[in-house]
Amino acid sequence: MYKIVLIDDEPWALLYMKKVFSREDLGYEVVAMESSSVAALRTIEKLCPDVVITDVRIPNMTGLELLLYLREHKISCEVIIVSAFAEFEYVQAALRYGAFDYCIKPVGADDAENLLCKLRTKFERREEITAAKDLEEDADSDYAFQKVLVYIKNHYQERIMLKELAADFGFSPNYCSSLFVRKTGMTFSQYLTKLRMEQACTMLKNPHLSVKKISNTIGYEDEVYFHKVFKKYFGVTPAQYREKNGNKSYDS
Repeated sequence: MYKIVLIDDEPWALLYMKKVFSREDLGYEVVAMESSSVAALRTIEKLCPDVVITDVRIPNMTGLELLLYLREHKISCEVIIVSAFAEFEYVQAALRYGAFDYCIKPVGADDAENLLCKLRTKFERREEITAAKDLEEDADSDYAFQKVLVYIKNHYQERIMLKELAADFGFSPNYCSSLFVRKTGMTFSQYLTKLRMEQACTMLKNPHLSVKKISNTIGYEDEVYFHKVFKKYFGVTPAQYREKNGNKSYDS
């Protein structure tokens, strides 16, 4: 449902506008009605409506001033100005400030329906454009992230820090971290450990390579720490893994 906020200082006018603009069949719901600009601004900031329909003459500021305030503060919503008079200078100003339309009171049911249909077309086009941009950004991010994975596979034995890695490939650390979880099902640290442990298993099959040599080669300068990580990952020590796989060495 697209949310509508109505603003008019005359109670009967608010009730009438609610009747013609509350069209759930078209996807619109009136979520608030206000009689002053001060209360209206609080409501708009709180509810973030999709549409604001306001009379030109409201207490504290005009509907045009309200529209200008919303634009200057980058509050995203479509604004429709209504007035009891066809005041040409107001029509020009409203459109210049970015109003969606300017209507003369009372707004008939047919006119309201046509207006809401035009609005919905605009919303749907905007959503399609946003979706297309999101897909393009996702594709770009996916391509860049695949380059990150390739880099790690080629440099897993080096000292790699997520913050530096993210900066090198144009990501923020938090976004890069979330991509790891979303794309691999693992954190960055878990992914790096997985690569190192897989390589350790491959190297342990060579009986001529010492555990210390393997540890240093895959990125662990501290052999004791490598033992701890390996045992936590596989449930056995490197030597036990080697023995289990029938690859004993003189320096296990």
